[in-house]
Amino acid sequence: MTYGTLSYSSGGGDYVRVKSGRYSYVVYSAIGQGWEQEGLVVEKDGRRVSAKLCNGHRAALGSQGWGRVYAAHLPKDTQGFDKPD
Repeated sequence: MTYGTLSYSSGGGDYVRVKSGRYSYVVYSAIGQGWEQEGLVVEKDGRRVSAKLCNGHRAALGSQGWGRVYAAHLPKDTQGFDKPD
């Protein structure tokens, strides 16, 4: 399990990547000027095969969940991540 951050000119975000064999599962939360986005992305061999957005009150991790991620001091993700458009 690894952790990374996202940077935008007017915001940013966080993500957690879990790898299992050829698959990676990425939970992310990002915010910018006039938009917010949270979701789950599935990658196979480094290519995106599925992307699901959270909507409304169903946040990906919620503030308590991200607090636990920060407290865990996970290793930095070196693969990088681009949120879905």
